[in-house]
Amino acid sequence: MQAVKSTALFLTLVFLSIGHSAAHAQDTVAGDLILLNDNGAWSWFGNERSVVDKDRGILLVGSTSSRQGAHGRSGDADVASLTLDTGRRTRVALATRPRGNDGNGDDHNNPALLILEDGRYLAGYSEHFYDNKSRFRATTSANADPGDPNSWTPELNVTNGSGVTYENLYQLSAERTGEFGRIYNFTRTVGVDPNFLYSDDNGASWVYGGKLLEQPGALGRPYVNYTSNGVDEIHYINTEDHPREGPRNNSIYHSTIKGGEVFDSFGAKLGDRGTPLSPQSGTRVFAGDTSNVAWTSDIHLDDGGNPYIAFSVRSGASNAATNPDATLHYHYARFDGQQWHENRIAFAGSNLSVHLNYTGNISLDPNNPNRVYISTDVDPATGQPIADGTGRHEIYRGTTADGGTTWSWEAITQNSTVDNLRPVVPDWDEDNTAVVWFRGAYNNYIDYDSAIVGVVEQKDVQRGQIQFIDATPENTTLADGTPLTLGASGNLTTGAAQGAADGKWHLRTGFANGDGAGTGTVLTSNENASETVETLKTTATNDGEAGYFDVFVYYLSNTNEDWQIRAGLSEDDLLFFQKQGGDLAESGEFVDPLPFTFNGTNLGVYQGYLGRVYLESGSDLSIFVDDAVGNQSGASRTWYDGVGLARVSIVPEPSTLNTLGPASALLALFRKRQIKRAFTDE
Repeated sequence: MQAVKSTALFLTLVFLSIGHSAAHAQDTVAGDLILLNDNGAWSWFGNERSVVDKDRGILLVGSTSSRQGAHGRSGDADVASLTLDTGRRTRVALATRPRGNDGNGDDHNNPALLILEDGRYLAGYSEHFYDNKSRFRATTSANADPGDPNSWTPELNVTNGSGVTYENLYQLSAERTGEFGRIYNFTRTVGVDPNFLYSDDNGASWVYGGKLLEQPGALGRPYVNYTSNGVDEIHYINTEDHPREGPRNNSIYHSTIKGGEVFDSFGAKLGDRGTPLSPQSGTRVFAGDTSNVAWTSDIHLDDGGNPYIAFSVRSGASNAATNPDATLHYHYARFDGQQWHENRIAFAGSNLSVHLNYTGNISLDPNNPNRVYISTDVDPATGQPIADGTGRHEIYRGTTADGGTTWSWEAITQNSTVDNLRPVVPDWDEDNTAVVWFRGAYNNYIDYDSAIVGVVEQKDVQRGQIQFIDATPENTTLADGTPLTLGASGNLTTGAAQGAADGKWHLRTGFANGDGAGTGTVLTSNENASETVETLKTTATNDGEAGYFDVFVYYLSNTNEDWQIRAGLSEDDLLFFQKQGGDLAESGEFVDPLPFTFNGTNLGVYQGYLGRVYLESGSDLSIFVDDAVGNQSGASRTWYDGVGLARVSIVPEPSTLNTLGPASALLALFRKRQIKRAFTDE
């Protein structure tokens, strides 16, 4: 029987220690990295950026694409979805007009997501002060499933009194004048201050509610993060201003909105909702000064309804906005009902790009107040460079056992050749956790080339080791079943040298895996110049018992370049992988350890997760592979090594019918489940 381990989509986060061996390969991730969107990023204001539909088992992520990113999709306001049972991913561009300066895209414009009381999804997005409209789309109730993440209503435009950015959506079930609880949408708009709209008809129409906070001055702009108990309270933390503006030297304040009124942490009324308050009116959690300037990051509520928060601080002997020698730190604070307990918990490392206050950021776990996720390019505990690191921002998980005073740190990513930034943890439950972030190059809010990725930890899902299947002319054909043949009229050339730009796949010898010695073959294209090759199909067979399998594709990349591939479980639904959308394969993850995953210099075998299927014993599975759209070449070539199958045990069985497996297996599985439910009232 194969060895079995817990999975974080599906493999438990078997975290790597920070003091890891210097021999560790580059671009490794603790868990199976899941590509969610090949082009996107987000700001850390505008929530929720990611949600989990617990009833349907769907993870949704909102982001904004960039012209510098994959396929040059400029400024799309995207919602990507991951069906947890099947690993199937979809992406819908809610809007495709260019956003940001010069049409580059703008990370401020990521959609905020909300699961409505009737089960539909609502998205709100705007254009970073390029016009005065808040935009809304919801999944359509005309479908059999009102939560279908691929079917949305037309865009509803709501005019604010000024330019607008940062949408934040929350629905309170106890505040209702009719059938639905009131929805609040907090934005930065009139006066560059926090304002809000509200809807009492489940997002069909909106009313302006007024200002929440007001900071005098032309650029006075409090930065706010929000959260809600979903019933009758919305909590927020705020600064006085941007950390580089004015002499205010940002502190952090907490307040609560309830029943049309605003209160401090201790229940003292501050004013009425809609009548603007001073940013300093709430309970001060952290006192900033000229050497310690704060910026809000995240807020959530514990099981007792008490807030816990995270923020960054730039510390230095002079004003933090101008001192390049100042240091960045992450702070954590928790309210116990009587007082706040605040601590500096980690070094945030280098600032991003030219903005001295930009960190990789920190995110709280909404289901565990004792856990945070951070991005930093140094050891979180000491601030020193990682001895075997590449100097990139990495994702770490922090855990505390004493309410936030002391923390232990575990690495999720290591030795990355690209940055890992702005982690987000959507609300789920104590047994299941998703961590999503964007991975790639980030220069500033309108100049980035990154992919949305994540790992998912599910308590009741376990997978065995991976069976690697080398892609050869014996198991790989063209998509229509035409054999790969050599010769003047064939579709395949072979040899040790690079393939000519002749529109044919090239079987290069002496590379990759397949012969047990790490000198097997690899199928390549676009090595010398741009060319168009036909889609391939590799057939994998389940030689064991019927069951569920996770499916992977393996491709090579130079860690200093960006080799590309498309692959999927159907020919018309191929995922686009670059090394920033995959992680390095690790030999120990396989039934038979791979002789080659990383050659110690600059060539690695990368792994892309394709999805989950149900296979009967002896049945075949087709995996489709192609080169990149746009006929890349040279530094963006395609090297295809093979595929992998890993048996998965799931308790209980998934409720989602897998539409990607063989038809006969699906029909049998469907009937089995229907019969079981009929007699057990499952």
